[in-house]
Amino acid sequence: MNSITFDSNGYAGISVFGHKTVSRGNMTVLLKTGETPQSSEEIATETFMLHFPLHCNTAYCLALAGGDFDLVYLDTGENTLHNGIRFLTDVRYDQAYRNQCHFSPPVGWMNDPNGLCVYNGYIHLFYQFNPFAQVWGNMHWGHAVSTDLMHWKHMPVVFFPQRELQDRRDLRGGAFSGSALVKDDTMHVFFTRHYGAHDRSWAKERQVKASSIDGVEFTGEHDVLDDDAGDSRRNFRDPKIFEFNNYYFMVIGGDRNAVPTVFLYRSKDTEHWEFVSDMYTESDKKYAVAECPDLFFLDGKWVLIIGFINSDPVSDIQRDVKYMIGTFDGEKFIPESSGLLDYGKDFYAVQTFLYRSRRICFGWNSDQLKSYRLQRGSANGTLSFPRELHVADGTLVQTPVEELYSLETEGDALPVRVPFLIKMESDGQREFVIDLVSSPEGNLSLVYRNGVLSITVAGIVKCTKPIAHLKDMEVIVDASLVELFVNGGSAVMTARYYLEGDQTAMPGMETTQIKEFIKLYRLNGIWENYDERK
Repeated sequence: MNSITFDSNGYAGISVFGHKTVSRGNMTVLLKTGETPQSSEEIATETFMLHFPLHCNTAYCLALAGGDFDLVYLDTGENTLHNGIRFLTDVRYDQAYRNQCHFSPPVGWMNDPNGLCVYNGYIHLFYQFNPFAQVWGNMHWGHAVSTDLMHWKHMPVVFFPQRELQDRRDLRGGAFSGSALVKDDTMHVFFTRHYGAHDRSWAKERQVKASSIDGVEFTGEHDVLDDDAGDSRRNFRDPKIFEFNNYYFMVIGGDRNAVPTVFLYRSKDTEHWEFVSDMYTESDKKYAVAECPDLFFLDGKWVLIIGFINSDPVSDIQRDVKYMIGTFDGEKFIPESSGLLDYGKDFYAVQTFLYRSRRICFGWNSDQLKSYRLQRGSANGTLSFPRELHVADGTLVQTPVEELYSLETEGDALPVRVPFLIKMESDGQREFVIDLVSSPEGNLSLVYRNGVLSITVAGIVKCTKPIAHLKDMEVIVDASLVELFVNGGSAVMTARYYLEGDQTAMPGMETTQIKEFIKLYRLNGIWENYDERK
């Protein structure tokens, strides 16, 4: 039997996530004070989530027979936004591959960023979350808040998979991706409820809405839009909400007759939605489904961002995020220029929001090349460093948000450790090989030859981008992630990397050739002062 003893302090609730470890019989969860049982639950499913009310400032024992705890935390405090939750299971950010200046979940798995908004003085970040394992599973919505875009406090999980999914290994689904709208001092979130076959042979997707008046607890989940297009539309998900011309608009990704399509709806009250058009259809035959669409006005132009799933399941690593710059009249989007948002293979499911008059985006570092290495107690999934977006000469330019430089620490003397930042200026013609990190397994390197910039890991090329004249570059290097911003952010490359053994950062920094055109900055980790158990 596993057990946790704790004092509730100022918290009035406890959330418990766990999984079965016995082949026969049920699990039993018991919460008691001293020898007095307070709550008891017998569980037959493979995984479970329970929430128990607590008395403040009381000693408790939580016991589990027939299973293991995956995540346990105290919640329902007087000021949860300020204090965050208190973990009772081990949550650490010091594993070898744990990124130190990028957001990641406490445990398990994460993918798409969701519901980005500013509400009640906090930046709210929701995300696709599986607390039970470091692989994709039925989706929850994790939640974190920040006051500076850099440092985050974990909040209670807000949405959970449908109950009927717990007992059915042949089904998959849960609370899929969506967005937030702040209106009348209330945060409203819109997201997709997915329910379908595990082999993806069929699925049902509907758009739902829920609301919160404190930014922590959500109530009133209900359907606002069902898939009403019959067999012509197999995928219908990831609603993104915005306002324009006295209407609320919703763009939804999917396909119609196997053609990637962005569907447009509008509403006067966010409750009753009318179909407007198939706003955008993708002509490139290599793509099958449009996901995570985002449409916004920036620098005098409309920008549409879409994630695309490849039409060949074997080539699933070819998921791309495209941007298009053009015009929008409330019915159709007409592109005038386009490009890839990132030329790496580890940036997907982008969502943007406005923060202090800036258009900011996060993307999921998706590990499409399947390089992740399992670590006990760690988590699989990271968000990109937040990027500020601008339109310039028909290009969507991305730069790290200025808050990055608040992480810089004094001194560039070697040896340096991850995370770190390098800035480079060049004449546009200089060729180079820069080893960012070295280890017994190999190096993480940047290579610029014959007008092509590449990221290599242990000699293997992870991604490339032709750059005719490389004039400047900013590079953020974390424990298992590298992000390159080239020529003022006109091109960006992102890659996850894993190197075993003792690592040395910037091993060639002492050479004159590198020193003369590179500046090195140490970065403080955003989790360094994080109290794992509060």
